[in-house]
Amino acid sequence: MDLDKLIEIAGEQARFILVVLKEQKLVPTWVLLTRTDKPVIIGTPWANDEQKEMGRHFLRTKMRKLGVTAYSFVTEAWMARTTREQWDPDKPLAEELRPRNRADREEVVIAVASNGKESRWAQWTIVRDYHEQIIELQERPFPEGAEPESWFTEMLS
Repeated sequence: MDLDKLIEIAGEQARFILVVLKEQKLVPTWVLLTRTDKPVIIGTPWANDEQKEMGRHFLRTKMRKLGVTAYSFVTEAWMARTTREQWDPDKPLAEELRPRNRADREEVVIAVASNGKESRWAQWTIVRDYHEQIIELQERPFPEGAEPESWFTEMLS
């Protein structure tokens, strides 16, 4: 299965869970494809960075045991823009600049797919009605050359 198809499936999953079923949250979810294209689905409902790191190590080990050849990951996230002066890729982002702590943050769904050699990313803006119910996910392309860099793309390396 190609990476674009994995991204498409991740987007459909998010839309189904949040818009059709009207669930309040999207559990961070991985779809792992083995050498025989058998899918394995794993939810990782972490609550903080420590649990995220534990999940990362668990998944890398699981992927090796299963012989995973490609995977996708989909999750809700907050986004906020930073200036070049605020961002140093060699240092953690200052706590006050992290999207979770900013009033100008935006709610999005982010998906990534990787085969260990190349990756694809996609994102959708979460649109809510006046009752705060999610009514739509609007595709939101990343600016040219601005796809995120993350350990999420390095699980097979």
